[in-house]
Amino acid sequence: MRFLPKRELSGLLANLGVVRAFSIIRGYGRDSLRVLCYHEVYRKDVEQFEAQLLYYKDNYRLITLEQLLDIIVHRKRDYERCLAITFDDGHEMNLSTAVPLLKKHGIPACFFVNTVPLLLSAPEIREFSIKAHQYGHKFINSDETKMLHDSGFEIGSHSHNHHAMAKLSMEEAEEELRLSKKILEEIVQDKVKFFAFPYGGRRSVSPGLIKLAGKYYNVAFSTFRGFNTPDSNLHCLYRDVIEPSWPIATVRYYIEGGKDWGTRSKMAEMQD
Repeated sequence: MRFLPKRELSGLLANLGVVRAFSIIRGYGRDSLRVLCYHEVYRKDVEQFEAQLLYYKDNYRLITLEQLLDIIVHRKRDYERCLAITFDDGHEMNLSTAVPLLKKHGIPACFFVNTVPLLLSAPEIREFSIKAHQYGHKFINSDETKMLHDSGFEIGSHSHNHHAMAKLSMEEAEEELRLSKKILEEIVQDKVKFFAFPYGGRRSVSPGLIKLAGKYYNVAFSTFRGFNTPDSNLHCLYRDVIEPSWPIATVRYYIEGGKDWGTRSKMAEMQD
């Protein structure tokens, strides 16, 4: 008997409507605040990434993180099928791949930036990319960060050094939060309200870090999959990592709740 690969199976389930049926029963995909996390969009994936954007635009209400914050803080109930898009790490390639498509289709997004590359020379940035497990990548500079902000995109912190923060002392973690916020606010000349934990899972999130993030930022994001509601913890919101190369069926599988039940227990461990 031949078993389908996981990705192929997820696409089949989505196309058959199985995931959609479960999502409706469980409440996924209806009144939910979904936040998507992308990283780099390679040129070879631009066409598929644009198809994903068009799918979101046709099927969801696309919102900014500022709007998400407003919904949660004021406990609003008109958040049917809301979706926010974010990008981690500040990859330079996204300026020529993702950003033009976001502008073309009028889609808001937040870019979470590591601040070390904003202060370094080219050789030092190469060394950073190795330590941050982002081998060979180029990152946006301070002028490009300001340009994104001035173009209407939100800018958030992804820490200073891109460390797995649960491995740091609380003093070191606080410096990561404080310093990155300070640097970004000086660059964009605006308040930086949003933070995304590097890696975003158990090795970077803990109850103490969630509280610490709340000292500096209005909202913080993990990469635990799931939907958010007005009852969610503002400093450890769910986010779905999506690959720009995925077919629409696979994207649907994830954002309509195909993997949600596996992360609720993980998130529970992060709460006091």
